[in-house]
Amino acid sequence: MDKIKSLETFVRVADLNGFARAAESLGLSRASVTRTVAELEETMHLRLFNRTTRSVSLTSDGERVFEEAREILRRTDEMFASPGSSELTGRLRVAATTSFAEFFLCGILEEFGEKHPGLSIELLASDRVLPLVESGIDLAFEVAPEPMPGTAARRLGLCRSCLFASQDYLSRHPAPSEPDDLRAHRLIGLLGENHWILARGSETRRIAVHAPLRYSAAGLIRDAVLRGNGIACLPDIAGEGEEAAERLVQILPEWHLPTRDIYALFPALKFIHRGAHLLAEEVESRINARSGGAGS
Repeated sequence: MDKIKSLETFVRVADLNGFARAAESLGLSRASVTRTVAELEETMHLRLFNRTTRSVSLTSDGERVFEEAREILRRTDEMFASPGSSELTGRLRVAATTSFAEFFLCGILEEFGEKHPGLSIELLASDRVLPLVESGIDLAFEVAPEPMPGTAARRLGLCRSCLFASQDYLSRHPAPSEPDDLRAHRLIGLLGENHWILARGSETRRIAVHAPLRYSAAGLIRDAVLRGNGIACLPDIAGEGEEAAERLVQILPEWHLPTRDIYALFPALKFIHRGAHLLAEEVESRINARSGGAGS
């Protein structure tokens, strides 16, 4: 019996409150997870879980072993994270909003995977931030005013909002020189987005977004802008990538729109995949390189 793997499986079942969810997050069959825990219980001569047809809960012995197992796994991870062992192995499950993944993260993940060929990276892209523990996520990226509660959050930098149009659109329409000029342009809006707030020094302008067409995702809005359909407010990372950099033009760059923070979210557990820390550091360095500072 691989004792470390058995403890990892046991901890995952306890974290997720179920064998089926643990099996899914580990990429194993439920029978395999059930068998591993049963062998662990037999080896330790302890019953670790109370099992019913509807729920799984730790016994008093299981609670004690759970805390000890998490500490063992944490220390094991630290040991293999020593300078003499730089190779990353195993699976790293990453989550991000679809737009952050599409605009910024995918390229970084591809390069990170090339640096660490022993690592199997899974990216879960969604329009919302998924629950970390329940989804078996090692690291999530969130762009928001505040990080998701119940997670260990690390602020990586700022995501700025900008107004973009395509070169094609600007070849047919004069570029706005003042925020009020936007009223004469075709605007592309996000669902539920009624106003844009622009600021320059002490000046503030509130522009109503009368958009004939609205989308539910930033990626769809960027595609519409690239097709020359109008002007839109997008995160600055929407200008990343060869095609976007060549075809998108920032409008009214001297006027600033609200910013949001970019966070790396880790499960609120002691045992965190070393690759999650390294990937978060890589993303932070890319954000800093873009902003020319410390992500502030």
